[in-house]
Amino acid sequence: MYTRSPYPYLKNKTYHRVLGGILLGFFILISACNPGSMDGGNWTYPFPLIKSNACYKVATPFSVENPWDHAHEAVDFACLPETPVYAVQAGEIERIEYTDVLGEKRAQITLALKDSPLKVEYLNLKQVQVQQGQTVAKGEQLGLSATGLHIGVWDEDRDIYVDPAHYLELPVPEEILD
Repeated sequence: MYTRSPYPYLKNKTYHRVLGGILLGFFILISACNPGSMDGGNWTYPFPLIKSNACYKVATPFSVENPWDHAHEAVDFACLPETPVYAVQAGEIERIEYTDVLGEKRAQITLALKDSPLKVEYLNLKQVQVQQGQTVAKGEQLGLSATGLHIGVWDEDRDIYVDPAHYLELPVPEEILD
């Protein structure tokens, strides 16, 4: 006795090609949306993990609307003044710029990560302890924060800012704090 399959489309080659294309597209989309998987390697936090310093708290998350009516393409941490700021990965100090904020000199450091299309921007530094062109190790101190710390991640290959949360576990798990 012949029983007709309740799933005749399983024998259809066009169905398999379309389904395969959909699945392939899905996996490409997932890897594009999670740039952390492309770069590999674990990042170190750009600040000391001390509970008494509020630095582990996210003050402004990535890509939220703000009073200037545009996306915030970075993460702001609620660091106390003069908190040490560290390199999240090894790389080269590509640029150091200074600006005036309410009469105080503030620095911005751009760190080009080694063997990566990513550049990490550290803003709102009170003091800089590195020089342009200097090679730094993961965890090496770059300077001291002013009030808070702004971390942006620029992807040169895709010409966009990406969420630092792809590389840093955010919010910071409280059990790892001293």
